[in-house]
Amino acid sequence: MGPAQPAVWTAGGDGPTAGIYVFEWDATRTNARLVTLIPLPETPTNCTFGGKEGDPLDITSDATLFRIRTAVQGRPTPPGK
Repeated sequence: MGPAQPAVWTAGGDGPTAGIYVFEWDATRTNARLVTLIPLPETPTNCTFGGKEGDPLDITSDATLFRIRTAVQGRPTPPGK
């Protein structure tokens, strides 16, 4: 994934497919392709970028709050979304 390419990070799956899915838009922003799956030991319910620098990804599941450092600076989810 190139640094200039916007990406969508989303929580999804369960069991062996549970994790954070990272998609990259094509040049027209009409299609996206799966770039990577970050596996998790539990089914994720949501994720958002946080922290002062916007590089940790906070992930919730039914039982756990995960935080992973990323190499990108994400935009936090707006309040109320």
